[in-house]
Amino acid sequence: TSAFPVAGVAGPPIYKAVTAEDLLPGDIVDLSSLAQHQGNSAGTASSLKGAKNTTNEREACGSAFSMPNIIPADCVLVRGGALVNEAALTGESLPLQKVSYLSLEERGEYPEPKSERHVLHAGTTLLAAETGSLAVVTGIGVGTIRGDAVRHLFSKAATNDPSKRYDFDTHLKVWHTFTAVFVAPPVTMCMLFLTNPSLAEIHVILVQALTTLMMLASPYMPIALSTACLESGKRLETELQLFVMDKHRIPVTGNIDIFAFDKTGTVTEEKMRFYGVATWT
Repeated sequence: TSAFPVAGVAGPPIYKAVTAEDLLPGDIVDLSSLAQHQGNSAGTASSLKGAKNTTNEREACGSAFSMPNIIPADCVLVRGGALVNEAALTGESLPLQKVSYLSLEERGEYPEPKSERHVLHAGTTLLAAETGSLAVVTGIGVGTIRGDAVRHLFSKAATNDPSKRYDFDTHLKVWHTFTAVFVAPPVTMCMLFLTNPSLAEIHVILVQALTTLMMLASPYMPIALSTACLESGKRLETELQLFVMDKHRIPVTGNIDIFAFDKTGTVTEEKMRFYGVATWT
């Protein structure tokens, strides 16, 4: 975990390096220290005491920061300016400028400003910050944009939605339409044949054909298909630890031979180097 400089709430400005787990909503974060000092380890650092801090103390605090400078919580910029990379959220590896929320005329209800220009999202990279830039923590853990997305991904509620998980009602409407259009007319003809003994042989043939058709296209087939997909998803989760969001896509994936993934701005980032293509069977 990375250390993060947080301001004290009483007396003169006092900063100390804390881990990301210790951050709470309302903490004041010193962004300039995080952006200026790029360390490689996380641990306990010297505390910072306002304007009386020496350069050595600030460097000691900076040595506790991890590289790269990943913002661990959602924050609102209240002083100064910052430059961030939001490729982890949007996929676009472009530097975005963040401005102070308290220095503009456009001000929404704190801590939810109207513009994204004031918000630093968890998981994004802090590239640079003006000296003395401060931000207030507004969300941690699952209370952040990234945390909410992860919670939604692994939440059972996401797969319990009938519109996403069970399509039997939709299939039942299709079956009723098919029955009314294609099955009802032949059945009506069969009923007419019953009143005419001379057409008994044709009637028997048609009845047997319709019976065979009903056996092949059972109304319980949608239930069987849904159950098979759900059981396949459970096996993938228990045996291979693969979480399947849309289990009804499993039969489709069985026909795919090659997967190609490309996230714009992430795969094409400048720091990444192409080494080759690995095949897997």
